[in-house]
Amino acid sequence: MPELVILGLVLAVASLALLAMPARLFPGAEGSIQGAEGSIRGAEGSIPGAEAGGAVLAARYRVVSLVAVAAFGCLLRGLVPESAARDGASYLAVLTVGYGHLGGAAYFSLGRLRRPAGVSLPLLALFAVGSVATLFAAWSWLANAGMAFLSPYLLWIFFSLFAVSTWHVIENDLALARAYRSGLRLGGLSRRAGDQLASLAATAAITGLGVHLVHSPSRWLSFGDLFTLVVLYHLVGWLVFFADRARRLGGRDRQQLLARLALVHLPPAALAGLLISWAPPGLTGLREIVFGPGVYSFFALLHVLQTAWVRGCEERHAE
Repeated sequence: MPELVILGLVLAVASLALLAMPARLFPGAEGSIQGAEGSIRGAEGSIPGAEAGGAVLAARYRVVSLVAVAAFGCLLRGLVPESAARDGASYLAVLTVGYGHLGGAAYFSLGRLRRPAGVSLPLLALFAVGSVATLFAAWSWLANAGMAFLSPYLLWIFFSLFAVSTWHVIENDLALARAYRSGLRLGGLSRRAGDQLASLAATAAITGLGVHLVHSPSRWLSFGDLFTLVVLYHLVGWLVFFADRARRLGGRDRQQLLARLALVHLPPAALAGLLISWAPPGLTGLREIVFGPGVYSFFALLHVLQTAWVRGCEERHAE
């Protein structure tokens, strides 16, 4: 489908061009950018002009994310028209970046973790690794048992994880939009009823569509497409947010931020490359498992819990 490939390339160029445009070119955004510089340095207090300008930048962030996701979908469908092959390729591409995102969130929040009194960081890390390994073993056993007995409950367990991850994507989208209106300061979980109702409604709609696609895949959209596009929107949104933050950092601080981002994304990329290029044929199934929705959804659940714990809830006087 050359038309889709061409359309995907056009959309990709458009998203990159929009991302590269200086924020001062957007009406009213200058106040938000001025506030962003202070927020990165840890400044407190209100930021004059940030509310109106931040709303413009928040809209830009969403447009860039949506256009980038549309570009990926068009390119993938044009290059890999067969549904099963397309799902495998999209899982590998998107979840490789996704694992870097999960690892980066854990790595960047190490300094904000509240350790119990008298517990050293190595001991806490060892406890966390052991707990995750135990939970993963339990999830693996449950998945294997469910597949062995063709249990319908396994599907509902998976979609429960998918719903939690989808809620996280929607909640983060609203939180990032608020951050643009407050000088790029990401706050806690919203206490606003409207935000939570919107998150739950969008989560129910996307999860319901996913359940429908599993049982009745359409010609133009499979569950694999839906899963990777939802995850990709989240990843691109954070990439845009970090790019806007990096613009306001000095040369050395910017280099350190980019180096840390590259560092957390290197291990999953190296693992994917190893399983693709050098692993024996017998490990092909391992690649499909590791870079598949089941395993990724488990670690995404831990990511949701970890980031919610670190962020906490917003202050009650916040509007």
